[in-house]
Amino acid sequence: GGIAVALAEMAMASGIGATVPGLVGTDPIPVWFGEDQGRYLLTLSIDPHGEEWDAIRKQQGELGIFAPWIGSTGGNALKLGDARAIPVSDLTAAHEGWFPRFMDQAS
Repeated sequence: GGIAVALAEMAMASGIGATVPGLVGTDPIPVWFGEDQGRYLLTLSIDPHGEEWDAIRKQQGELGIFAPWIGSTGGNALKLGDARAIPVSDLTAAHEGWFPRFMDQAS
């Protein structure tokens, strides 16, 4: 679970990769895979340095919401932190193929 799995699922569903340089936290396992309640992942078609994002940040502050910009979507690979980039097609093949491979080994 967590943000890493949500990003992978979004990438596989859309065929669009993402780059997330890193998330704030001392231990990467709970940061990437923690299933904390109240954590949401959104993709927006706006410039993180533009007026639209500034307006969203202002509203967040007024409402007491912490919602940082964590990365960008695009390309054909998923890159999380310092890990190597994984092509979305490889993620999809592994995700869709694990059960048939498991069943082949069981018989």
